[in-house]
Amino acid sequence: MERKPDKSKTINNIIITTNEWYTNEKFRRNGIQYFIDLGYYVELWNESAFCFSDIPEKPQDLYEGTVIVRDFCTREEFREELAKLTEDTLLLCYYSDYSDMQSVCDARVKYCNVYGASILCDPWYSNIDFYYNRYSINRIKTELIDFILDLKRGFPQAKLKKKVKAWPPIYNFISGAGDYFPLVRFSPTETIRHLHTYDYDSYLEDTDKSIGDRGYILFVDDGFGVHPEEKLRGTGPSTHEISLYRDQMNKLFSELEELTGKRVIIAAHPKAEYQGDEFGDRELLQYQTYELIKNCSFFIHHWSTVANIGLFMDKPMIVVVSKLVDKMYNNSFRKVLKKYFECNILDLDEEYGNPIDYIYYNEEKYNEHDRDFTIRNKNDNRTNIEIILDEISKI
Repeated sequence: MERKPDKSKTINNIIITTNEWYTNEKFRRNGIQYFIDLGYYVELWNESAFCFSDIPEKPQDLYEGTVIVRDFCTREEFREELAKLTEDTLLLCYYSDYSDMQSVCDARVKYCNVYGASILCDPWYSNIDFYYNRYSINRIKTELIDFILDLKRGFPQAKLKKKVKAWPPIYNFISGAGDYFPLVRFSPTETIRHLHTYDYDSYLEDTDKSIGDRGYILFVDDGFGVHPEEKLRGTGPSTHEISLYRDQMNKLFSELEELTGKRVIIAAHPKAEYQGDEFGDRELLQYQTYELIKNCSFFIHHWSTVANIGLFMDKPMIVVVSKLVDKMYNNSFRKVLKKYFECNILDLDEEYGNPIDYIYYNEEKYNEHDRDFTIRNKNDNRTNIEIILDEISKI
């Protein structure tokens, strides 16, 4: 009989593993300092060098603090270190599809998964039938296409997906639309612990919760053409496509600035690296998205993962699409958005007329989205890291 993970011992060491470089922003967002302050020994493990065919470039905001960061070069090295973990060690896996779940299962270590998806309208989570019916044609078709594409791009995980031998996590921590991850959908309910979306943590930690309007329009950039994951997944746009996209967006910004008398500010994607002139001479600010949303008049986006905090703050929005944006988002999100919000969507490839007409706000729909994806329990004012820490203390 296969043994269950031993939950009887106290956890003293926490290893946080992911398939990305650790940045200062990720250190803050994942609450690493909270673990340290409570007396846990912490290490940060990075699997990206062997989870992708191309090693990701080091970000400008690379974490260089006092916590040990281990950048594994090979899967064998990763497996060797997993084998050395003691019973009082817990692995917190901040994973995507391109992580080495097989090695974690083979090692039979104590671990928890942490899944985050801010919105149901992310294309991978938009087909409900796909996630509820494991034998549906949509599910079989999507998994087959996904598997073939991964093989072509050289992702090792493509081979792992079909042969992972299950070793149950102690908990699956899921935020927002994380319910719709296939792995979560078919996990035992006793392992599931709900989190808020991570951007809601910023609100809970905010000492000044007043929401204002400082007279600017905000564009929440998804990093089209400058996002490092585009290169890793082999889905990055061409130089011509990047130029066309920026021309279209800058034209829209100029129209809105002329019509409203307000300037457009760019909320830079936290993972992307910019030259600074991607959107002309408009101000481009990184790692300040929460404050920028909090004080904007309205915001523009393609359905960014931080849009949920704008909806929570009741900020009007303009959703912008184009053929290039559809390509980036796998073509499905505009249909889901239109159905969920019943809103008009501005298509850059069509004659859209006055862009002001596309500003959308619907209190009922916003509240519905808050309940469905942003705030799992309005009576629970703990941050995500506090929820995770409380559960870990029970192990």
